Amino acid sequence: MQRVYSSIRDVLKRFSLTKKWHMELEGAEKDVGEPPAKRTRADDIKWMRNKKMALYVSYIGQGYSGMQRNDGVKSIEEDLLNALVEIGAIMDDHRKHTDKIRFQRCSRTDKGVSAAINVVSLKMAMTQDRLKQLNECLPDKIEAIGFLRTTRSFDAKLACTARSYGYLTPTFAFAPTHAKTRRDFRMTDDIRARVQSLLTRFTGTHKFHNFTSRKGPADDSAQRYITNFTCGEPFVRNDVEFVMLLVRGQSFLLHQIRKMIGLVIAVVQGHTSDEAIDRAWKPEKMDVPRAPALGLFLNQPYYDFYNKKYGNDGVHQPIDFDLYKERIEAFKAKIHDVIVKTELRENSMMHWLDTLGLHTYVDGEGTKDEGVKEKTEVQENDEKAISQDEGVEEKADVEDNVDDEKAISQEEEEEEGVEEKAEVQENVDEKAMSQVSHEKGDSEAKQME
Repeated sequence: MQRVYSSIRDVLKRFSLTKKWHMELEGAEKDVGEPPAKRTRADDIKWMRNKKMALYVSYIGQGYSGMQRNDGVKSIEEDLLNALVEIGAIMDDHRKHTDKIRFQRCSRTDKGVSAAINVVSLKMAMTQDRLKQLNECLPDKIEAIGFLRTTRSFDAKLACTARSYGYLTPTFAFAPTHAKTRRDFRMTDDIRARVQSLLTRFTGTHKFHNFTSRKGPADDSAQRYITNFTCGEPFVRNDVEFVMLLVRGQSFLLHQIRKMIGLVIAVVQGHTSDEAIDRAWKPEKMDVPRAPALGLFLNQPYYDFYNKKYGNDGVHQPIDFDLYKERIEAFKAKIHDVIVKTELRENSMMHWLDTLGLHTYVDGEGTKDEGVKEKTEVQENDEKAISQDEGVEEKADVEDNVDDEKAISQEEEEEEGVEEKAEVQENVDEKAMSQVSHEKGDSEAKQME
């Protein structure tokens, strides 16, 4: 036993001398006058260690091509990623290679569409102080509301169980076609009940191939489930009456909401019959008008399954926006103000209403025989916009699939790495136990001698 203790003392003595020698060497280097290495932002991020989080973002979509980043156009994500790099929440390399931080958005809002609240999932180094810095770096149209630590596998898009959208429109959109002074129109209880009855017909599971583009009736992805579709109380702004339409569903196709509202407006104004909605579910292609994008905004995403599974597990918190309710409502009021002011200035709804008579509401091509035979400039611009949006949609779908595959691959690699480390640690532990057992046996043998 004395030999064992003396060996331990020798090791400790050598360690102490080595540490002292290193301290003297560091002191000698400092005496030479070499400046200490500057701590970089990358060092700060590495020191804090990125964690998987959900970032709550509100934004006004005017002036942006949409939420998702695309080359050559201005997007919400581009400004958001630039600001995150600026405050040191992510590294500069992550700006282009977002798959490295598992970046995913809940809803890919279209061009000009705003969001009262949207959720982004990513790995980042975020604190309350950095959240304030983030808002200082972001443009006035974008605001980071809050953040929350999530599970490693959380995906803002895949974990979302439902989304609700709002559509703010002047009530004169539902005025009879013979009404001359549209700005003076006021929605009656009968007209509101009529609108509500038409909106309710969209609830449930249906094939929405006629409410989007490049989707056929046999395409399973054209099937969508809508839980509710409501018409709110009218209100007056600047002597013009507006009304909020609110729809909630699991997910929505490109232009689906705007085409549903466009068809309802056409029915109420008498351009087609109520049966047009039922006819839209049939396999035949149908010409459905698309309402202007100005009034549309993402109201709220929902994470019911995630909250039920992880919200009360004692480790994680549920994704709940009640804590930020006042800030979200304040930003929603900004969105409403922008929509109202833009509508009063540009009259986008009033101009669009003049094109309803050009649609057939039967097949997907041509106009009514007694109507205008040649396409108007509005229609041509509409078709160009549709073509551009379809290209963005296809590209976005491909990028989403690539991101998902990379995320899955990266997660598998991490799990394999953890397993390898565990195996190595087990081998080390086994060797250590073996060595201790061997030393113990030697010690007992010596005592017996």
